[in-house]
Formats: sequence, structure tokens, C-alpha cells
Amino acid sequence: MSKDLKIYGVRAVDIAEVSKLGGSTLPVSLAIWTYGRMAHGEPVSLTNQRAAQFGVTTRHSKYRAIRALEKAGWLEVTRGEGRNPRVRIIKTIGPEVTPKSSAKEDPA
Repeated sequence: MSKDLKIYGVRAVDIAEVSKLGGSTLPVSLAIWTYGRMAHGEPVSLTNQRAAQFGVTTRHSKYRAIRALEKAGWLEVTRGEGRNPRVRIIKTIGPEVTPKSSAKEDPA
């Protein structure tokens, strides 16, 4: 598989690696990548509604997938009691996205 092949902007090798984790990890990772890209790399809340747009219909499936992705080193997760997890991709999946705060350059 070519490392340059991309599907919807995500590298095919990343899709193949994440899909090996099983369960709902692939749709959850694509949801996180999509919403994280819109947030310019900042952490995002993965709500049940957002996960459902990618075919993940139960919160338990979402949580299992997030734990698997976190354990595999793909995600940084912040959890709060009674809150949706805030997640950020820390391993490259698709084109790298620089958070807005660090993207600013010092005018010299």
C-alpha cells in the first residue's frame, strides 16, 4: 500500500493501522480527525451525536474505541465526571494540523 494514498484526506496506512485495533476504532478515529481538523488541532469533545454521524451508535462503543486509541498512542484524552471526553490526536493521522495558538509567528 502506498504511503501517499489518501482516502478523504487521511493516509491509507493510518486507516489500515487504526482498523487493526478493531471494534469502532476506525469510525471514532475518523470522527475525531474530522472534528479535530475543524478545530485546528485543538482538543474536541466527542459527543454521542458526533460519533453517531460516523456509525457509532452507543456511548459504550465510543468509550471502548477511545480507550483503545489512547492505549495505542493515537490520542490524548481528558476526562471529566459527567462530561464527554475531550480528545486530541497526538499521532499523525492524515495531514498534520498545527493548533492555532502555536501557529502564530512572532512579527519581527
